[in-house]
Amino acid sequence: MILTAYGDPSWGQAMPTPCELRATEDAAHEWRLVPFDSPLMQIDEQDIEGTSFKVEWTSPRGFVVDTDFGLCAVGLQFNGAYRAK
Repeated sequence: MILTAYGDPSWGQAMPTPCELRATEDAAHEWRLVPFDSPLMQIDEQDIEGTSFKVEWTSPRGFVVDTDFGLCAVGLQFNGAYRAK
């Protein structure tokens, strides 16, 4: 799973840089964040150590994310409801 958070364009030049998270589901259906290197950012194991990340499916394509990941710019967060593509 790849989640990308963008700022509100109405903020103009104060709009924060996009932030990204990547997670994988294990055999026990538990989600965990994974290190990655992308054009937007790089996250290593140290960045996500001890970070809570939970996914609750609400429908076949809908889910809610709850995380305490805190390395994004002020105003960006990943908590909330999503719809899978």
